[in-house]
Amino acid sequence: MKNKKRFIIWFGIFLLAAIIGTLSRISHILPQYREIVVTSAISMPLSDSITLSGIVEPYEKQEITINSSDEVKKIYVSEGDYVKKEQMLLELDDTDFNNSIKSETISLTKLERDLGKLIKGYNNTEIDDLDITIEQSQIQYDNMLDEYEAAKKKQEQNKTMYDKGYISKTEYEASVKQVDKLQQDIKIHEMKLKNLKDDISKTNDDKKAKIADLKSSIDLAKSNIAISKDAFNKDVRSNIEGKVVECDVTLGQNYLDVRHCSSTRRANVTCP
Repeated sequence: MKNKKRFIIWFGIFLLAAIIGTLSRISHILPQYREIVVTSAISMPLSDSITLSGIVEPYEKQEITINSSDEVKKIYVSEGDYVKKEQMLLELDDTDFNNSIKSETISLTKLERDLGKLIKGYNNTEIDDLDITIEQSQIQYDNMLDEYEAAKKKQEQNKTMYDKGYISKTEYEASVKQVDKLQQDIKIHEMKLKNLKDDISKTNDDKKAKIADLKSSIDLAKSNIAISKDAFNKDVRSNIEGKVVECDVTLGQNYLDVRHCSSTRRANVTCP
């Protein structure tokens, strides 16, 4: 009987502990769940807004600056105009540019004409004269060599005749002097002939140098003309599509500013 009562008491204690544990666990789980209310969405203006201050910068910008030496002939746009890409904005006066190109072309033509004359031999008079002089000097030199050889043979014959007593000492010494004189004249003439050949060589070198200088000047003149043509364009066009926001230019010169907003921003942003 006592064992039965003890069992009932312990069972009651165990059951009470189990109930308390279960209730404690449920109390921890319940806060994780919230009540959900379902309703229909209503279209209405947003009540929240953000106010900002600042400067809107253009997405794309083109600034056109005209050189102070250029004169504006025509103006095709005004501030506030909307322009398309490649649309004409200004037209520059090309009078001074064309005159400059004409002057440079005339100089180029003269250089080419001078080069042609030099190559074709219009300036070969000096060389021709030197050629004739060298030819004449060479003939004279050859004659002197022949004369020297003849005088040398005569001197050898006179020596033999002098040794045998057939001619006088004076006659023999005269033949020796003649050989010495001719030998000296030949040396002088050799030097003269060499100088003439050096002169014609120098003249040819000078001619080659002049030809090289003219060719260099011609190349430079052509390059300058090409650069001038590439650098100047009388038709000033817009490189972008957009709005002209500043046009500080008058007939005579100056400055144009074209700005453009991309299509993704154009609906919301107006270029300043």
